[in-house]
Amino acid sequence: MLTGAILSWFASVLDGCDGEVARLKLQESAFGTWLETICDYLYYLFIFAGMTIGLVRSSGNRAYLIWGSLLVFGALLSILTTGLQRHRLTSGRPEQYLGVWQKQAETRRSNPFLFLGRHTEFIIRRCFLPYVFLFFALFHIMNWLLIAGAMSANLVWMIALYSYLTFVPAQASNLSSPAVS
Repeated sequence: MLTGAILSWFASVLDGCDGEVARLKLQESAFGTWLETICDYLYYLFIFAGMTIGLVRSSGNRAYLIWGSLLVFGALLSILTTGLQRHRLTSGRPEQYLGVWQKQAETRRSNPFLFLGRHTEFIIRRCFLPYVFLFFALFHIMNWLLIAGAMSANLVWMIALYSYLTFVPAQASNLSSPAVS
């Protein structure tokens, strides 16, 4: 588990480099953003599946298969809902998704669901998650990460779906309302 966590951290460092190079060379694109996003999502799915398999094999406890299935289920729904929302909210500029989402959520400060999403979204970022894996692997508590991840991934897709249903109709009504002169 520790070796996997170290490799995950190293891959994350390398993953951050390509985006920075593209931005420095002014070569970022919508295609590159979507490709990066899909690769990050695949990373999540492979890490979660590997973590589940590793815990089942090392402990013999098949209950981890249930937690792992819940985690992968939540991750898949999170991927689908955030991808749909990114497509709808950014008008062909997918790299602006997080800023647009934060701005929309900020306008609804009293909403506890969006408050939770606004203040915890950094946890699920590709640049933060490997440090979480490393921490839990160092202390040999990956089983707790699997359980917390299963609960969290399912909360993420619920927040993403809720914000999608809240933001997209508001955006659509802003676009369809005629300009007053």
